[in-house]
Amino acid sequence: MSNRNPKSPYDSLMTQDQLIDSLTSHISLYHSHSNTSDLKPNPNPRSAILKWFSSLTLHQRQAHLTAVDSKFVRILIQMLGKLRTNSHGFFILLPDLPSGDLPTLCFKRSSGLLSRVSESNELERRIFESTRLFASREGEKIEECSCSVKDLDTVSVSEGLVENVDRFVAVMDEISNGGFLRGEESDLGLDWVEFKWLKDKGYYSMEAFVANRLEVALRLAWLSCSNGKKRGVKLKEKMSAAGLAANVYWRKKGCVDSWGNLDLATRRNVLTSVLGKSAKPLILEILKGTSSEVGDEMWLFNTGVEQPLRYNHNVFTRKTVPKLVADTEFGSSIIPASLSGESAS
Repeated sequence: MSNRNPKSPYDSLMTQDQLIDSLTSHISLYHSHSNTSDLKPNPNPRSAILKWFSSLTLHQRQAHLTAVDSKFVRILIQMLGKLRTNSHGFFILLPDLPSGDLPTLCFKRSSGLLSRVSESNELERRIFESTRLFASREGEKIEECSCSVKDLDTVSVSEGLVENVDRFVAVMDEISNGGFLRGEESDLGLDWVEFKWLKDKGYYSMEAFVANRLEVALRLAWLSCSNGKKRGVKLKEKMSAAGLAANVYWRKKGCVDSWGNLDLATRRNVLTSVLGKSAKPLILEILKGTSSEVGDEMWLFNTGVEQPLRYNHNVFTRKTVPKLVADTEFGSSIIPASLSGESAS
């Protein structure tokens, strides 16, 4: 009987690394679900921010949680691509190790208990389904109309996430393990702010990454609206950018509302005119793009034939051409929609 070759030292090392990696991930999961009573009961600025946020109208809340940040959106799209290719997993961003003009994004695929816990997390799912992406310069020039995801540079949230402030806070508290708006703001002038609760996770979910950015936007908006002390040039620039992002939201909302108020015949005439003027640049853009580039972007505009990135939804293909529905969508949901134009939920 021939002797089997023993495993190489490299294989043994890989096994040890995988075991250690899995152990640390499970320890992190345990701590995230343990009692958070040891958190410092610092009511400020949390109580002040939430009191101010509760006094706003629904659309004012959406405006203040809107961020125009092309690099953040590009990282978010990279995360979506990783999830699309590798199924569920966790990420960590390394700003000190740039990859081009973006930080290095590390991905770790999850399985077993970690995957099941994340799949069953309804509050994280709410963040996922509420995220909206759009281009801040959308519609400025018909001749510059583009179908590329490279133009997406703005992230906002749906009405459902912030219509009830208590429910919104419950979602953010769950994702942050109770760290949402705890402690004084720090390093808000940096390009890639990570609050302590996010750092404590080590590798984190895409929803936690988005929630961290929402807290950054909320803190900056509160500082700006409450005439907070502006400490440093970079923080002042970030606060000004937050104000501009709110203006982008209101402009987008104005366009959506105007479109929604048009009758069906007028909409058809407008679409015919716009498509006629933008057809040539759109065709040139498609022809210039290589097949690989087109393939890399097509998954984001998936029409629902395949399952969405993270959750199982019953989506069916339709043979009929979708009709022009009366409802208008504010931005693009990061979850694919079905051919009927309905949400894939």
